[in-house]
Amino acid sequence: MNYTFKGNFGTLELVVESNGKASGSYQKGGTLSGTFKDGEFEGEWENNGMEGLVKFTVKEGRLNGKWKKGKESGAMRGEWWGDQVGADTKEKELEEQEEANRLPDGWGTASAMAALIRHMMLADKKVSDAEIMHMNQAIEYYDTLDIPLGEVWDNIDDEMQIYEKIGLQGQILEKCAAHLAKTFDEDEIQHFWNILINVTVQDRDLHYYEYVALKYTTGILMPDVDFNDLTAHMRKNGISVDDGQPLDYDEKYHEAKEIILSEGAALPEILCDVLLIGKNRAERIFDQFERDGIVSPKDENGKRKIIKL
Repeated sequence: MNYTFKGNFGTLELVVESNGKASGSYQKGGTLSGTFKDGEFEGEWENNGMEGLVKFTVKEGRLNGKWKKGKESGAMRGEWWGDQVGADTKEKELEEQEEANRLPDGWGTASAMAALIRHMMLADKKVSDAEIMHMNQAIEYYDTLDIPLGEVWDNIDDEMQIYEKIGLQGQILEKCAAHLAKTFDEDEIQHFWNILINVTVQDRDLHYYEYVALKYTTGILMPDVDFNDLTAHMRKNGISVDDGQPLDYDEKYHEAKEIILSEGAALPEILCDVLLIGKNRAERIFDQFERDGIVSPKDENGKRKIIKL
């Protein structure tokens, strides 16, 4: 038996098996497990690394109960309430969600793909030859799959310029990502997502607006991906990532950068000798160089290489 409730903890989906065993989900990642018998649930909850006990009753479509943090016995003072959602209400919600994700008239899968690739190309306010190369490669690849990316490109470019002028580009791009997440299978999503990544980092520099666009799109297409892990991996591979966070640079950063580039050697000792600074400070400056993709991470021998001239 499946139940759906809407209340102070958002939407709760509760599944009750014939033996009375029950499990549920709520919010983003919250779960319930326990037993449901004679209209009463008793069990445990987990959410965002926290856990505790919960107990509630369901009567005439109304859920009322209590919860507490921690699994040790004790008074439950937190409230948990909600109203059961009927089939008609759920169907209406699904229709509203489908309408919210509906593409503009005349658009299809190829149009959604073109809009997202185009946005990634323009996010940093410039289009490079490498980005155009990735675009053409995508067009050629999807032509073999009978997805007319090239045929719709110019029209989508014209329409997106209109949406940008009236401030609707964000909504359109969200609809495009949601459409692809629903239409493509896992492998197809992975391949298209890789194209978006290649477009944004082709110059080994993830600009802030590229960062924002890629992070948001990744959240829809690849919700299981930890974007912080992804950008950390980019940095380790020499890609500069601007995530909008203020960076704490050493006051001798730029001078130090000129020195190691002119010397052509990623050696902290050079900074110690030329700038008359200590070894620890020189190492911290090199950590900043690594973060910005100027030098590589240390290898197994503790050595770095210059990777961005």
